[in-house]
Amino acid sequence: MKYMNETSKIRQRVLPFLMGNGIDIGCYNSKIKPDAFGIDGREVEGVDFVTDNLYMLPQQLSRM
Repeated sequence: MKYMNETSKIRQRVLPFLMGNGIDIGCYNSKIKPDAFGIDGREVEGVDFVTDNLYMLPQQLSRM
């Protein structure tokens, strides 16, 4: 079985355990769930918030 990305390797195994929307950090263009809040360092389709500093993420998100 060929995988497109790391998320596609585990998606079907973990989906039964995910509740609500969730946050996907480092999602690139493949969030674990379509309704998850996607955070990444690259501005690509599907990413909801772009940051180059995860250590400052709480402060950055509080300003939204």
